[in-house]
Amino acid sequence: MSVSIAGKIEIADVKKDLDKQIEGIFSNILTKNIPAILKKHDIQDPKSYTLLLKNRGSTRRRQLETIKPVYLKIGTGQPRFDFVVGEGSYQTTAEVAVNAYNLAVRRAPHRTGNYINNLTYFVISGAYSVKMSWFGLKNYQYKKGDTIVITSTVPYASVIEAGFYKRYYNTEDLPGGILHKVAKDIYKNDGDKVAVSFRYMKLEGGTLPCIVLAPLGQFAPTFTAPGSYQRRTSGSRRRGRNNNRR
Repeated sequence: MSVSIAGKIEIADVKKDLDKQIEGIFSNILTKNIPAILKKHDIQDPKSYTLLLKNRGSTRRRQLETIKPVYLKIGTGQPRFDFVVGEGSYQTTAEVAVNAYNLAVRRAPHRTGNYINNLTYFVISGAYSVKMSWFGLKNYQYKKGDTIVITSTVPYASVIEAGFYKRYYNTEDLPGGILHKVAKDIYKNDGDKVAVSFRYMKLEGGTLPCIVLAPLGQFAPTFTAPGSYQRRTSGSRRRGRNNNRR
């Protein structure tokens, strides 16, 4: 004998109930758990730390009191709160930069040697950029806000970064790009020591793909997809031409 029981469940109601439970959990974390941990380590003053919040697939600098529970989401990973106390070390940043440079050399295309021969360090200080050797990098008198940049100054650096990232080339297989992949690897291995990003910067008269490094907490990590800069630039140029025709 079998018994059939008809049941009706509204998925929207279930999701709404789960969302409320999750919001309640995050509310407790923000108002009770985290303040208790900060009190235990005597870092209750927001000026004594930098909060980096990883949520929704990106990491941003935030103020604890401005984070709303509804903003926090559970997706591929749970939200992560990193409290960076004090100023990071430029010595550590320089050491990681040298490691990143060596990784870039090993990953760079080798057909002509031009890319590697033009791979270099810069220190960005305010509106100024200074090209550096590895020796100069370790002995430079850094000021707060300075960043270390690694890039190749060949004029086609942006083109091949995007080409390898999108696997356009048959000559060499470098999935993830050149410097973009190195920046991601540095973030994975040393993201608890330094701030690291990959983005495009205006240097040496052009716009170049760059690994950007600084003491931990100076900025939140961002990784611009290679090729996206060119798409934005070409789109702006097309809009400009269209405006000129009007």
